[in-house]
Amino acid sequence: MNGRHAATRLLCLAGLWLVWAAEAGEFSFAVIGDIQAGSFKQRLYDKSLFVAAKHPDFWIPVGDLVNESNSTQWAAYHQHMGPLEDECPTYPVVGNHDDDGTGGLSMFKAQFPGIQWVNEGKSYSFTHGDALFIMMPTYGSVNMSWLEGLLRNNTSKWVFAFQHNPFFSTGGGHATAERDKYLAISDLLEEHAVNAVFSGHTHYFETIAPLNNHRIVSSYAEGTFYYNTNGFGWAGVAAGDMPWSLKVAAVEYQALFALVTVTDGEASVVTYDCDNGSVYDLTVLPARRGSTAARRSAPLRIRSHPVRPTSDAVALDLVGRRLPTLVPTMARGVRIVAEQGIADAAGLSVVR
Repeated sequence: MNGRHAATRLLCLAGLWLVWAAEAGEFSFAVIGDIQAGSFKQRLYDKSLFVAAKHPDFWIPVGDLVNESNSTQWAAYHQHMGPLEDECPTYPVVGNHDDDGTGGLSMFKAQFPGIQWVNEGKSYSFTHGDALFIMMPTYGSVNMSWLEGLLRNNTSKWVFAFQHNPFFSTGGGHATAERDKYLAISDLLEEHAVNAVFSGHTHYFETIAPLNNHRIVSSYAEGTFYYNTNGFGWAGVAAGDMPWSLKVAAVEYQALFALVTVTDGEASVVTYDCDNGSVYDLTVLPARRGSTAARRSAPLRIRSHPVRPTSDAVALDLVGRRLPTLVPTMARGVRIVAEQGIADAAGLSVVR
């Protein structure tokens, strides 16, 4: 076979694969944390280029797209995020900086005229492929009847929910003090087998153990995956430990984002480090609707205590004891808190 015929065959095979993927309903979307345009101008533009090169079908900024909702910062936002906006549609979540109570929400909504807002203009939902996407307002002010109706009447295999504020986080006052506001919402999400919930707000990355009825369960086939992404320009510092926390990264200026690829049977959540192009974390979620897996759970012990920030990796068990050795391939600035039977989301074993 000559080179031209070989190349033609490869192109045909690639075309058949693309047709198969389209027929199978595969799609991807990117999730980006607090952009807060107005700072890090070149940095934001570079990261926008990086994400756009992954060719997601759409992308979701989980709130705080600008630091102040005014015309100057929105112009900066569109300039910096232009490569990604040109690549695919945007489905935004409202953050506390976007809705500042002085007209900022109206300006925020004006940037996205195609969104059909409900519940005082702070929520909406849409479907893509065999997936339902639920966009909830900041600080847990969701209309529970609306949310319950969406979940009860859902016929999609996949359900992904988004809220600016995290439901479960080691984020100290920025999240710990707010947790009671979200328990009724997370109860409802877990009851209806929502696959994953994505948030931002705390400006650092964190993955949460599978939860069902506020209990840690053995796998994401049985429980909901909560994922908190860091700011797209800066990072905060973890302020406490929670028993549900699997992996936490609080590294200054580390720009991470998630690319979620959904197929018929699973959704892979790949976290990329934009600065070096590496895969920072990987979690694979199985489809859950219709699952009859037994629910094996342990009581969830809620606690919080301060942790001194460190640039070195620290591994803790559920009662806060430092483990004697660290996973050798763990990135600097990453801590793992895990329960027996649950591994780090990147597939690494936790030394006990």
